[in-house]
Amino acid sequence: MDPSLYKAARSGDVGFLRKNKDADVPDDLLHQKTPMDNNILHIAAEFKHIDFFKQIPPQSPLFWTTNNKGETPLHVSARVGCDEGVEFLINHAKKLSVDDEESEPTTYPMTRGAVLDWGRRFKIIQGVARGLLYLHHDSCLKVIHRDLRARRARRSRRGLGSR
Repeated sequence: MDPSLYKAARSGDVGFLRKNKDADVPDDLLHQKTPMDNNILHIAAEFKHIDFFKQIPPQSPLFWTTNNKGETPLHVSARVGCDEGVEFLINHAKKLSVDDEESEPTTYPMTRGAVLDWGRRFKIIQGVARGLLYLHHDSCLKVIHRDLRARRARRSRRGLGSR
């Protein structure tokens, strides 16, 4: 990995990303990895630089790329206790899921990057579940909101009513 790219990810220097985006730098700069197979989002997650995530194109495969330990940036955020990072990445995954349902298969934006097969999608879901499990058991913050509408709808259809 280019040392200036590593330094920018470690320090959360979003100006570096903007400058390179405006300079029309090749995409392969952003896809460089460390010897441990960490990409820039793994590094930014480790140092809790969430603003760095927001500068990466939403369809980028960087969000779901795993390192040598099999961790995505979501796993790293959960491991270091970055609740804001976990929340951002979960919401990011939800947004892509909604976009996937609304778009035609021929215009799906992820086809420019890595195509997600079912095995890869399952790993992403496992990562989201681990993040939620972390929030539930190990986080200082308590998650008090959850959406029960789907459960209530199923109970209503079965004649059980909601509780």
